[in-house]
Amino acid sequence: MGETESSTMTPPRTRARRIGVDGLSWLRKDLAERRGEFALVLGVTVVSPIVGLLIPLTVRREVDNLVSGAPFELGQLAGEIAMLLVIVFLSLSLTSVRRFLMARLCLGIVTDLRQALFTHILAIAPRELRRTEGGQVTNAFTTDLSTLHMALKQSLGQLVPSAFLATIYGLALFWFSWRLALLLILVFVPMAIITNMFARRIYAAAHAAQARQAELLGELAETLSAPKEIKLFGLERLLITRFGGVNEEAFGAALRRDLISEIHPFVISLVVAFGLGGVILVSAAFLDREWVEAGGLAGFFTCLALLYPQIQEVSKSLGQAVQLFTGRERIDRVLDLPPERDRVTDGAVPNGAAITLDRVSFSYDGNAPAIRDLSLAIADGERVAVVGPSGAGKSTLLELLPRFNEPEAGEIQIGGVPIGEISLADLRRRIGLVLQVPLLFRGTLRENLLAGQTDVAPDRFDAVVRDARVDEFAARLPEGYETILEPGGANLSVGQRQRVAIARVLLRDPPILLLDEPTSALDVGSETHVADAIRAAGAGRTTVIVAHRLSTVRDVDRIIVLDRGRIVEEGSHDALLDRGGAYAELYAQFEGRDRAS
Repeated sequence: MGETESSTMTPPRTRARRIGVDGLSWLRKDLAERRGEFALVLGVTVVSPIVGLLIPLTVRREVDNLVSGAPFELGQLAGEIAMLLVIVFLSLSLTSVRRFLMARLCLGIVTDLRQALFTHILAIAPRELRRTEGGQVTNAFTTDLSTLHMALKQSLGQLVPSAFLATIYGLALFWFSWRLALLLILVFVPMAIITNMFARRIYAAAHAAQARQAELLGELAETLSAPKEIKLFGLERLLITRFGGVNEEAFGAALRRDLISEIHPFVISLVVAFGLGGVILVSAAFLDREWVEAGGLAGFFTCLALLYPQIQEVSKSLGQAVQLFTGRERIDRVLDLPPERDRVTDGAVPNGAAITLDRVSFSYDGNAPAIRDLSLAIADGERVAVVGPSGAGKSTLLELLPRFNEPEAGEIQIGGVPIGEISLADLRRRIGLVLQVPLLFRGTLRENLLAGQTDVAPDRFDAVVRDARVDEFAARLPEGYETILEPGGANLSVGQRQRVAIARVLLRDPPILLLDEPTSALDVGSETHVADAIRAAGAGRTTVIVAHRLSTVRDVDRIIVLDRGRIVEEGSHDALLDRGGAYAELYAQFEGRDRAS
C-alpha cells in the first residue's frame, strides 16, 4: 500500500521570483498540448511579415524608377497601386485571422485551467481550505483567471507577434541600409534598459493590486455569510468603514499599477521619437554623400513605418503581459494547496460498523489539544450521544471519523479496520453526516434529496421521505418534489432543511450516522419533527449525536460527556443524572434555559 496523492506548497517568496522564462513553464506545457493549434497560429504569424515586406520593396522599386527617369505610364502606376492594395488587404486579413486563432487558443488554455482549478478545489482537504485567506480561492477563480486571460491574449495575441514582426522588420532595415540600421541600435539599447526597469515595477504593482482585490472579495464573502447577525448587532457602519478602507487601498494599488503601465509606453515613445529624429537628420547626410540610394532610403523609412507600430504595441502590451506572472502566481497558491491524501490504493473492507478510538489526540495547527488521549468503543448499531460545554471537542471528534482531520496520535478503527487502511471513498460511503446548517444545492427538492444518485427505486424514495417527515411539507410546496429550492434553501424553514439533510443521508443508506447538533437552531415544534426523523434514521445504524439541546439525547443507548477533549463521564441519561456529576450540571443548565424560554 502506498500514498496515491501528495502535494507541496511553494513558499511565496520563492514563487514571487518566477518572473522570467522559468515562470512560463506552465505555458510551454499548455502550448505543447495544443501544438497543432499553436503551429497554425505560428504559421500565420510567420507569413504576415513576409506579405508586409512586399510593401517597402514595392515602394523602393517605384522610387528607383522615378529617380532613374524611367518613362511615366499611368496604366502601369495604376497596376502598381492595385498590387499594393492587394498586399495591404492580404496583410490585414492575415492579421485578423492570427488574432482570432490566438484568441481561441488563449480561451482554451484558460477554460482548461478553470476546470483544473475547480477540480483541485474539490480535492483540497477541508482543513487546508479553512486555513486559506478570506477571498483567496474566490479571487483565484474570478479575478485572477480573468486577469490571466487578458494577459494571455495580450502576450500571445499582441506582444509575441509584435515582437516577432518587429524583429523581422528590424532585420529588413539592415538590407535597405545597414549604416542607418546600426544607428537605430543606439535607440534600441536604452529602450531595452527602460523596458526591463518598468517590467519589474509593473510586476510588483500588479501583484499588490491583485492582493488588494482578494481582500475586497474576502470582506464581501464575510459580509454575505452573516447578514442577520450584521443587522442584529448594527454592524453596518463598522463594516462600511472597514470595507471603505480596503476599497481605498485597492484603488491606490490599481491606480499605481495603471500609472506605471501608462508611463512605460510614453517614455518609450519619447525615446523612439528623438531617435527617429536623429536618424532622419543622419539619413539626409547619407543621401547627400550617396551612401544610400533614394529608393533604398524610401524602402528603409517605409519599413521603419511598419516597425514603429510594432514597437508601440510591445511597449503598451508589456504592462498587461507582466500580469501573466502575477495572475498565475496567485492561482498557483490555490493549486499548491495539498489535496487529501488517500493512503491506500486497494483499501481493506470493515467488518460491520463498530467504532473504536484508541488513545486519540488532535490539535488545530499545533495549539492546545482539542482531543486528548481519548479512548472510546461504540458497538455496531449502538446509539451514542456526545455532550459537553462549548469547546469540549465534540464536533472535532466527529470530523476525525470521515478523516476531515487526521489524529496526531492514537488510532481510529471502523469495523475492526484502521480508517487509514480504508480508501477515502469507501470510508465516506459508510458514513452519513448531518450538520447543524445543512448544505442545500441549487436545484429541485428531489435533486437535493437524491444528491446525484440515479438508482433509487421510487418505493424506497417514498419510504425514506416518509420516515424523515419530508413528505409532510413537500406536499404543500408549489411543485412538490420538483419545486426549485432557492439558494441555501431559503424557501424552506430551518427544520425542513434538516429533514431534507436527514433524508438525503438515509437514501445513501450508510451503516454509520453522525449528527452534529442537528436541533440546536430549531424551535420546539420543529425539534419534535426532526427528533422523530433522527430516531427513524438511526434505526439499525451506529449513530453518534453531538448535541447541546439535551432533550434529543434522553433515549440513546449511552451518553458520553466530554470536557477539554477528554471523557469525564459516560452512561445512560438516568444513571448520569443519579450520579450528580458533569452531565447532571449540564442538564440542570439546559432545563433552566428551557424554562426561561
